[in-house]
Amino acid sequence: MRNPGFRWINFVRDSLILGIGYFLTEDVRLYSEADWAFKTDGGEQPWEFQFGAEYSPVRDTGFRGSPFFAVNAHVRESVDGAVR
Repeated sequence: MRNPGFRWINFVRDSLILGIGYFLTEDVRLYSEADWAFKTDGGEQPWEFQFGAEYSPVRDTGFRGSPFFAVNAHVRESVDGAVR
């Protein structure tokens, strides 16, 4: 054994994900995702959620590009619902 003092944690998360996105306007999109793990190990829990919004104007960006803004929340049952 290379690291006899190291405690091995076998982290496993095999899951199914369902997501949806909705364009509020041509430039603004809202999205949400639900994730349920059918196989877990190493302290992981089955439920995980993500949701957010993004702004990206639909136009020719040219050489300089265009503004982009996004906000995302990630909620995990394994950390007692803390938002990351």
